[in-house]
Order: sequence, then structure tokens, then C-alpha cells
Amino acid sequence: FLKMDLYNAVTEMIGRAEGSFGLQVHCTLEPGVVLVASKGQPMSIAFDHDTPLVLFASEAEALNVSVRESGKSLPYRIDLDGHGEIVRVGEPRALLEGRFRDKEERAADVSGAVSEGKERTKGEHPRGKSGAVPAHRD
Repeated sequence: FLKMDLYNAVTEMIGRAEGSFGLQVHCTLEPGVVLVASKGQPMSIAFDHDTPLVLFASEAEALNVSVRESGKSLPYRIDLDGHGEIVRVGEPRALLEGRFRDKEERAADVSGAVSEGKERTKGEHPRGKSGAVPAHRD
């Protein structure tokens, strides 16, 4: 991880890992960003652009929970197919790199951990089309 960003580090780990799993990863170098990945099992993610909440589960139906006073669930969902997909949810990379960082943050970044790398932003799908679809509502 010392010479890569969070997305590339998780991509490399998923490529080397064996077995079946779903995981979520955070990093202090990218506050407000979460990566959700799965390999060998399905994984679903629910989110809303206006709510600082990301839900994930191996069963898509588990995401149909009330998280608002109105009783509604989060409106957008991405379903990972379990073949090693990774989704990055959070601020776009350019906004993170352009923000002011204090002395401690710059010191933590001295290794080059925040560097170039292709990442998917909120709702971007690996096949180039948005993987974010409105969640199913009955």
C-alpha cells in the first residue's frame, strides 16, 4: 500500500487472495471513502448521495431496511457479481487531492501512498456504464 492508493491496493489484494469473501475497506488518507469488494460471492451496496451512509450485505434483500424518518431505504443500489469486482463510494479523487491537508496529513502522505491510479467514483461501473440503479421498491 505504501506506493499505491487505496483502490489499487485492494485490487492487488483481491487478485492474490483465494477463497470466497466480501469486504469493505477504509483508509485515513481518503476520509469519507469506502471500497466494497467481493470475490466468489455476491455483494450488494446501498447508498444515497445526500446521506453519509453506505450499507452492504451479501443478501440484496437485507438492504431494504428503513434508515430514514420517512421509513424509506437508501435509493441507489449496486450489485457486485462476485467475480472480483470493487466499487469505490465517496468523493471523487480530484476533490480529495485538492483539499487542504494539515502537517500531520502531509507527513502521512510522504511515502506517495496517494498517487495516480484509476478508480471508480460513486456509481461508476467497471464496464463503463453506471452500475447504480434505483433500489427495487414494492
